[in-house]
Amino acid sequence: MKEKLNQMLLASSLIVTSGAVTAKTVYVGGQSTKLTQHQMTKTRSGGYVTYINVSGDNGQTLLFDVDVALSGMGQNQYLKHCIKLFGKKCFTLPSGKFYFEVATKVSCSGIPVVYKKMNANTFRDVGKVEKNKRRSLNFLLDGKKNFGGRCKKLKVELIPSQFKDVATGQPQREKASISNINLDVHVLEVF
Repeated sequence: MKEKLNQMLLASSLIVTSGAVTAKTVYVGGQSTKLTQHQMTKTRSGGYVTYINVSGDNGQTLLFDVDVALSGMGQNQYLKHCIKLFGKKCFTLPSGKFYFEVATKVSCSGIPVVYKKMNANTFRDVGKVEKNKRRSLNFLLDGKKNFGGRCKKLKVELIPSQFKDVATGQPQREKASISNINLDVHVLEVF
């Protein structure tokens, strides 16, 4: 019992100190591996990344089926507008553009597998703000590649786009963010 407790403590300390956690293992031809946002590591850009061990790449062509369902908050874009009335007066107003855009990037042992960017953007009249900022995206990604037996660690990245102020090039006052992720990874072999 004491030995089992020591093994568990050692394993948990390795997870805490390593930063980017290898969440699980996906077996070629086996069941899919499912992860949620809480099993992924948040990046500085506001995105998420996870590393999944791959077992069973023996040089055959692999089929990747990566499904991502995510939701989050988009961002309204603002403009700097200046008028010349008794001097120059500048103010900020909504551009009418609302962005929620996320890229999903999948690679294995540093070799690209599949990449896709999707959005749930909305365009309104200048001066209008999108009040309901919650958006959802569903990625259904498929990739096929032969790694020659080198596919050992799958990396899945979810990267929200951050748009700048059109007039000034400065970061927006609002940021897009991801708040819920369900990831399903399945690796098969071609016969």
